[in-house]
Amino acid sequence: MAHKPETTYKLVEARDFPGSVLVAHELGIDTLVRKSVLIDFPARTEREVDEFSHQAEKTRENLNAATGGPLLRRKQSFRNIHHGLAIRNDEVVAYLTMADNASSKHNGPRGVAERQAKLRLTEQGGRDWIGHRYLWLGYAAMDQEVRDQIQQSPGKVNDLDVLIALSAEKRDPRQPVSTYPWGAEGDWKAELGSIGLEPDSNYQEWVSPFGSHADDVRQEHWTGASIAELTGAIYAKDEAEPAIEQARRQLQ
Repeated sequence: MAHKPETTYKLVEARDFPGSVLVAHELGIDTLVRKSVLIDFPARTEREVDEFSHQAEKTRENLNAATGGPLLRRKQSFRNIHHGLAIRNDEVVAYLTMADNASSKHNGPRGVAERQAKLRLTEQGGRDWIGHRYLWLGYAAMDQEVRDQIQQSPGKVNDLDVLIALSAEKRDPRQPVSTYPWGAEGDWKAELGSIGLEPDSNYQEWVSPFGSHADDVRQEHWTGASIAELTGAIYAKDEAEPAIEQARRQLQ
């Protein structure tokens, strides 16, 4: 019987970046991002993949500074940012950024103040801010093995499940969940569906993650009612509890 390689999970807080953990794996993350993009978008040119890789690196460096760019919408603010990594055989096999997220329709100081209230307050003046503080799931980079986990064993815990659970348990379970996958990301959308998220049928935008010279891609919006429901769906999967507990011990 073949020996199954051990998986190491890391959850790096943005305040520690550029810290030794994330910097040590920066090349591995970039390699995975490029590989992952080409699985979902095999017709993209080297120039287009280079542009996406560059923008993805900027979001890793400073998520808030990257808002309004090719990968992130305007009028957004992020807090409690986690970079999640799964490492096997010294290679990064899954990478996902997760954060508290708030948006506002307003520009300038008014918009900033509203977003910060949503991110930092529980309630004020009778208004419940938790319902406006989303757990945001960013771009999910994964190798073929992780994709096979998702597609071939949807009822069994996978590496992305573990990373999401580790980050989610550090947040308020009442927070809703939000993510913006692209139409071609079939494996990532299968993962989202397996943990209880659903697409908003009224939302559709065209964005330019590969640069202004490249064809746009269709962006979707998937949401979940709460972190509590999200983690409930993850823990309902086979082998979830021991896998997450082992990963939690690695973080200590």
